[in-house]
Amino acid sequence: MAEIGNSYLLSQAQTNLSHKLPPQWVVKSTSSNTKNDEIGTYLQICAPNRACTTLRMVLRKTLQPIDALKLKEQANLHSTASNTIVVSSFISHYTRTKLKEVGIYYLDLTGNIWLQLNNPAVYIETMGAQTNPNTIERPARTLKGAKAGLIVRELIDAKKVFGIRELALRTKINPGYISRLFTLLEEQAIIRAKQNSTQIVDTTSLKRNEWDVDWAALLRRWAQDAPLAKRARISTYIEPRGLKATLALLSKSSIKYAITGSYAASEIAPIAPPRLLHIYVENAFEASKELGLRETESGANIVLIEPQTDAPFLHTQQRNQHYFAAISQIAADLLSSPGRAPAEAEELINWMKNNEETWRG
Repeated sequence: MAEIGNSYLLSQAQTNLSHKLPPQWVVKSTSSNTKNDEIGTYLQICAPNRACTTLRMVLRKTLQPIDALKLKEQANLHSTASNTIVVSSFISHYTRTKLKEVGIYYLDLTGNIWLQLNNPAVYIETMGAQTNPNTIERPARTLKGAKAGLIVRELIDAKKVFGIRELALRTKINPGYISRLFTLLEEQAIIRAKQNSTQIVDTTSLKRNEWDVDWAALLRRWAQDAPLAKRARISTYIEPRGLKATLALLSKSSIKYAITGSYAASEIAPIAPPRLLHIYVENAFEASKELGLRETESGANIVLIEPQTDAPFLHTQQRNQHYFAAISQIAADLLSSPGRAPAEAEELINWMKNNEETWRG
């Protein structure tokens, strides 16, 4: 496919906005005599009553979430933070979300537009393509896999996030893999290197040893890329005597376990009485025998989960004679579970935001 140039982006932006406004409105572009199109290009929108607003335009062939933060900094330098619109061939959901957070308007050639003006009064929000229509040759990078899960848990649970070397020692994961994962998270604006942090490695991807983590965004991204059903083997069982019977046996058993899901969330931020008991175990067959459970495909009230790694057993907490998975693990499991679980996850995340000092170690 031919490369899209700035002149094409500019003309299409002007055309697309014109089609979204009434016929009497005027959309035109102006340009200052500078070498940098991103600084010298402007878009003027005028209503029939001659009220006009001029927007600084940023033309980008590609865009990542991290670019939203950089554009915000540039807009602040030019005193145009509330009047900047970025135009690209395609802007992903994550990037659009980040642009909205920092107050940068956007328009892409597939129809994703967000623009809100006071004088003249304009509000446009439309949805275009949700996946890039252009072919991407390299494989998509995600948070799938056991190694990514271990890194994610470390980043979410720790108050202070260190660099590659310490993380590699703590997780026993290759530093090169961690570097590539950090590069992805930086592009997605999920982690940012702290300013003034010390240089400890000579790689281009990571030269700093302290990081700020948007743990809520990381949690949601992990749940989307690696849902519970793909991180573990799940078996369903019935205990006719109810959840309390299994809980009583658990407190006296020798099973290595960690309670997650709705029951675990209800201990922290309850929404409704839990109907299912989700339990991480090392061996579901052995655990079901010790707990006296009967496997079933319908009417289950006990769910045994065999994880791919020991991550769900990290940072467990003991409450009421039982072991519970870390709060971050519980939230991720709920986000990717059916029924009312996502709503329970959001309630739990709200609690986490208000009690960060309590659960981050």
